[in-house]
Amino acid sequence: MRRLRLMMTSLCAFAALASLAFAQGGSQPSTGNTTWRAVHLMASGREDLPLLKRAIDEGMKPLGVNVVVLEVNYRFEYQSHPELREGGGMNKDDARDLAAFCRDRGIRLIPMFNCLGHQSWAKDTAPLLKKYPQFDETPDVPADNKGIYCRSWCPLHPEVNGVVFALIHELIDAFAADAFHVGMDEVFLIASDQCKRCKGKDPAELFARAVNDLHGHLVGSKKLPMLMWGDRLLDGKSTKYGKWEASENGTAPAIDRVPKDIIMCDWHYELREHYPSVEIFQAKGFRVLPSSWNNPKAALAFLEDARRVNKGLVIGHMGTTWVGLASFCKALLDPKAEVPKTKGRNAGPQGAAEALRVCMKAMRQPSASNQTLPPKGQWTSLIRGKDLSGWTPKIKGFDLGENYMSTFRAEDGMIKVAYDRYPKFEGNFGHLFYKHPFSKYKLRVEYRFVGEQVPGGPGWAFRNSGVMIHCQPPETMGKDQEFPVSIEVQFLGGSGRGTRPTGNVCTPGTNIVMDGKLITQHCIESKSKTFDGDQWVTV
Repeated sequence: MRRLRLMMTSLCAFAALASLAFAQGGSQPSTGNTTWRAVHLMASGREDLPLLKRAIDEGMKPLGVNVVVLEVNYRFEYQSHPELREGGGMNKDDARDLAAFCRDRGIRLIPMFNCLGHQSWAKDTAPLLKKYPQFDETPDVPADNKGIYCRSWCPLHPEVNGVVFALIHELIDAFAADAFHVGMDEVFLIASDQCKRCKGKDPAELFARAVNDLHGHLVGSKKLPMLMWGDRLLDGKSTKYGKWEASENGTAPAIDRVPKDIIMCDWHYELREHYPSVEIFQAKGFRVLPSSWNNPKAALAFLEDARRVNKGLVIGHMGTTWVGLASFCKALLDPKAEVPKTKGRNAGPQGAAEALRVCMKAMRQPSASNQTLPPKGQWTSLIRGKDLSGWTPKIKGFDLGENYMSTFRAEDGMIKVAYDRYPKFEGNFGHLFYKHPFSKYKLRVEYRFVGEQVPGGPGWAFRNSGVMIHCQPPETMGKDQEFPVSIEVQFLGGSGRGTRPTGNVCTPGTNIVMDGKLITQHCIESKSKTFDGDQWVTV
């Protein structure tokens, strides 16, 4: 798949694109072969493994499921902390066998350990806080958990990470995992007055601390992608999601304090006209995995809304189950099972199975945005002219989506890149990323340079812009990264003296092969003529 990204880095007062269009060569804008068609399952006892394998072969694989997130928690025979085992869980051999079974069927198995919150359920407290009560955020809560939803561990306790990281390490090793899900949903007990370390502290800072500690271990040390539930990073009032699907206890500002390479599993289970969180997470630079549950109508509405607002960061869809593993597998294996007529969260395993079927089948069909594309051979403008719809800016030093100093503008039917509001250029190179990647396309660009270079702009950047192809996704760029790793089709304007061809090839962060030879030279000039002045140029 070729990822097309429009880059504008001209440091003149204005650079403009009058037209930008693509013509299809036989394929739609591609989401690649990595679209996540995921299901979240609750691990149970070893006795359910044969049924799970049958459900994978006869239920999930035919639906196209290619990712299984398996929530293990304490249902595993841990060696580092055997005191934290819950009876009947898998051992390392079981995990290795199940992971290999999935891998042979093209399914990625991602283990999950629910961190921070959900350390109790009803009257039962999870093993961690039973064995290590000093980790409890609310030690004064009665033993039967009366009056609370779920216990949490203290994110500031100096010893808790050592225990939890040991468990996570075992799961990564046992499942030969290439990614890990840390949970983190529905954390209601944080910054409690009952905790001498957390009392009076900012809930967002504490939540971000927990997320960043996990990220440092998984991404920093283990080099694995990290997934988490996203509800605590959303404001329940402004989104109108409420206190369950979003936060009303002060954790939402942590969204700006955690790394942007985390995959946000954005769960919503009720039927709505619109799910604003998908756009919120994308605007912040996160990849999003929308996650539904057991209401098929709501699940399909969420899937379609996420596809409609996808700016290239929605990576697929996940169906959650939240029932016993055996119950869900049986419901999935029986296509004639009746879905109860109850609403919302009460549809049980049959509802979860039906919602998964509906969503996986819908994902085989073109999204609404793809259905509006023209037939093969027709040109389509990628510029609306009135606004920057479909385009997301990334400027060095700023988060994805932040259009500093209105650097990128839609005016007079064209896109302009302008530095006229900059008092001085300080390395703020900018790029615009289109919402869809493309494959097998032709691209036509009409551009020109006008005005003088902004003070502080480097000499090589005078009347210098371009288009990036084979480009890294914007969400993977560092905040202070100047250019995406890519192959640049470079546009240059003449200076009025000497030759300065356009349509050159440059290679930020990579190299190319030409005529069978590796080329390590950064830029290779074309044989075009020099275009001086403010004239329009078509490439």
